[in-house]
Amino acid sequence: MSTTTVRWGGAAARRSELEAELARAIDGLRSLQGVVEAWVFGSMVGGGVHATSDLDLLVVRVTDESPSRRVETLLAELDLSVPVDVFVYTPDEAAAGGRFIDGVRRSGRRLL
Repeated sequence: MSTTTVRWGGAAARRSELEAELARAIDGLRSLQGVVEAWVFGSMVGGGVHATSDLDLLVVRVTDESPSRRVETLLAELDLSVPVDVFVYTPDEAAAGGRFIDGVRRSGRRLL
């Protein structure tokens, strides 16, 4: 069972908290082996941040891990203090595209 800590203070406070953690995530992604592309999408880009918003990340990384293990590994490596929905694709998977990846690339903000 997972838990989410909700801090009172509204959308502006949450946006500030998410921006700080996003900066930590970018620094962490830059230091990790195999990361070739990273995007933030969702409320952080669309402007709909609210008190319980999370970070939505798409990461393209050279790896031979299974899809679920890739996510576990990346979350452990980044060790962020806010909830994160992260999707990790290999370069070949990302090159193949698809509705989700293409949508993130169209409407998201590229980090790396």
